[in-house]
This record gives sequence, structure tokens and C-alpha cells, in this order.
Amino acid sequence: MELLSDTELMELVKLGDYCAFDELYKRYRGPISRFLFSLTWDQEMAEDCLQEVFFRLFQARHRYEPSGKFSTYIFQIAKNYYIGQRRKEKKRSEKVLILQEHADGRSPLDGVLANERLDPEAQ
Repeated sequence: MELLSDTELMELVKLGDYCAFDELYKRYRGPISRFLFSLTWDQEMAEDCLQEVFFRLFQARHRYEPSGKFSTYIFQIAKNYYIGQRRKEKKRSEKVLILQEHADGRSPLDGVLANERLDPEAQ
């Protein structure tokens, strides 16, 4: 397995070869983990993302087309997953702000001038 190219391994994965998938995991877990850590600065989160990236790679194995480098393909999966997580996080934080309104329906920032909203000391 070690002598096969990434593309050849991925073609075997498409056919259901789990040993080929293990070999791809061995080759890319370090680089993908470092990439995700550089984005998150959280080792535990990077590890969780790493598992999700390889899960998604396996799920998408039938759609893989060797039109470019495999490394570009898997790093794109990692990047897209990270961006998707950030979007979900942003939506969650927006919902939290909405839920933090006062009981009478006023926003916690009511009465604060727009310029003061940018100033942490005013908040």
C-alpha cells in the first residue's frame, strides 16, 4: 500500500478497500491536523475536525474524480468543513443575542449610542 500514489489509493477506497483508506489516513492525519490547528488554535477542536474531514472523505468516496492532486482535494474538504462550522457558530451566537433580550422585549443595547457600541468600555 505504501508504494501506491494517493490517487491510486483513493480509487481503491472507491471500491471499498479499507486498508487503502487507512493508508490515506496515515499519510494525511498529520498535515490536516496541523492545518486545522492553524485555523482553530484549539487542539481538541482540530482533532474533532480531523475526524469529521476523514468521515466526509469516506462518505464522498464515490464522487471522487482524480482531476487534480489528492492533497488539494482533502485540504479543500478540511477548509470547507471549517468554514461551515464557523458559519454555524456565527448563527448560534446571533440567536443567543436575540434570546438575551430583556423580559420587556428591549435589547440589552437599547439606549446605547451606535458609537458606544463599538467601544468596549461603554459596554
